[in-house]
Amino acid sequence: MFGQSSAEMEDDEEAAVGVVLQLASHIFDPQPRRSHKRRHGVDRDRVAGLSLLMKDYFVDESQRTYSNEKFPRRFRMRRELFLKLVDSAVEFSPFFHQRKDAVGKDGFTAIQKVTSAMRQLAYGGAPDQLDEYLCMSEQTSFEALKQ
Repeated sequence: MFGQSSAEMEDDEEAAVGVVLQLASHIFDPQPRRSHKRRHGVDRDRVAGLSLLMKDYFVDESQRTYSNEKFPRRFRMRRELFLKLVDSAVEFSPFFHQRKDAVGKDGFTAIQKVTSAMRQLAYGGAPDQLDEYLCMSEQTSFEALKQ
């Protein structure tokens, strides 16, 4: 820098900006779609995940697996607040609406997606930790957290 003329410094700055823009274009350009490769999904039985979640925390108290005292310990909030968050999430973002997937099967419910996000926030866990309990993929769990 010292001993360089202002023209040389401007050239260096332009070169640096060019390098940064070139790197950014590689990072942010979407990958071309490869139509010849098929995705092989794992059937995680999302209905079983929903029924387990509902049986554990959200059905009538006499049929629940866990008592009312367990909910705040597991979710770090009261059940009523959690259900208000689910309702707010559905109003806020279409992501939380239950939709059909490409095959026509029902997707995850709002309560499953919000549970995934809240568990990740409450425990600081990775998105793939909830695969066995909620039957939700890492990608869907991460998207729920992001939303």
